[in-house]
Amino acid sequence: MRKINQLKHIGILAITAPGASLTYRKLVKSAFQNSKMNGHPNITLHSINYAKYSAAKGKDDMGVTWKALLKETITQLENAGAELIICPSNTPHKFYNDINEDINVEWLHIVESAKQAIIKKNYKKPLLLGTKETMISNTFEPFFENDPITLIKPDTNEIELINNIISDELIKDNVTNESTEFFKTLIKKYQETENIDSVILGCTELPIIIDENTTDLPLVDTTQTLADYALDNALK
Repeated sequence: MRKINQLKHIGILAITAPGASLTYRKLVKSAFQNSKMNGHPNITLHSINYAKYSAAKGKDDMGVTWKALLKETITQLENAGAELIICPSNTPHKFYNDINEDINVEWLHIVESAKQAIIKKNYKKPLLLGTKETMISNTFEPFFENDPITLIKPDTNEIELINNIISDELIKDNVTNESTEFFKTLIKKYQETENIDSVILGCTELPIIIDENTTDLPLVDTTQTLADYALDNALK
């Protein structure tokens, strides 16, 4: 069993409350279930007012604003002693390559965590769900270029609807029956038309609305894959 002080300090770069809190809870739970650990690693979470991120969405200076906010949080986490960083939000990873060049702490990529889970389970045709920014920026595709895995995405109108549900409801930790039924119908559609074999919850708010009651397909929950990935790296 690894001693507590031998585990790397994990910094959580929080963007939205549901995704960050879900990942934090799953990280701690998985640590307590891990026979190689005595308790869980030191964990520091830092969050900037989400309104600052939201105000820049879709604007020409979004990249500049988001990168500055992300770097501000990473600096705070570094100063708190974090030895590796996770960000329980898929959208900011579109800026990962630019930011990673300028920071002094390891930032674990959320898509890499999902990819490892997909390969381990041998899924070949997952449906990818996420925010509009995640879907149109091809955040996931480069990670699967050399693998026999086909990512299926909803159509343009469906992406807009998903984005609205995430932005207007889920970020505020609100779930409506209408939105729940929308996701049930959406997943069923692609199960029948594209023969998908799994669903990637490529937004960390989606686990609060999509679960085993939504579909009989296996779910790749990026809050769980990121938590597991962080613990694996905390042991190294």
